[in-house]
Amino acid sequence: MSPMVLKETGRVTASNMHAVYVSEMNRPSITAVESICYPDSKKLQVPAILRAMEKEKVAMEMYKETNEDLPTSLRSDMADIIQTISTALLTAMKVHLADFLENGKYFSPTSIQDIGEKTPLTNLVCERNFGDLDAIQRRRPNSSLHHHSSVMLLKQTRCHMREWFLELSPRERHGLWRTV
Repeated sequence: MSPMVLKETGRVTASNMHAVYVSEMNRPSITAVESICYPDSKKLQVPAILRAMEKEKVAMEMYKETNEDLPTSLRSDMADIIQTISTALLTAMKVHLADFLENGKYFSPTSIQDIGEKTPLTNLVCERNFGDLDAIQRRRPNSSLHHHSSVMLLKQTRCHMREWFLELSPRERHGLWRTV
């Protein structure tokens, strides 16, 4: 078993996250449990992945050789630098995300199950959006990204915008058209 598989054993990865979210605690999904506990059993047999697994051992050896030459003091300095950077990042994230953390004005306690139920099963929405963006950019290559974003936004929300516009009073509609 490769070292990377040992690191993956028991981990909930992005590829099996949805299965864990929707699985019931008293009756867990057998395939989810197998994919977490035995990650090596269902590896893709794609040539690129097989080649990467072969080269994994070489990469691990190269990494060990590279770090063996470093003096112990430099290794501890690197650890201190990483700890300092991590602490600074954590502090910055707490400052910037304070409104979304516990006791923040946008904090909303939801269970993991609720989040999992709202998680899309596929990335079709993103693929569709990128396909639309490609098509729009091919049609008008000299337009700005702001223009393309506006077109995509209007295309996706036109029904809601129409309903909102019709709810306005005639005076508000007239004022809006004059502003535009």
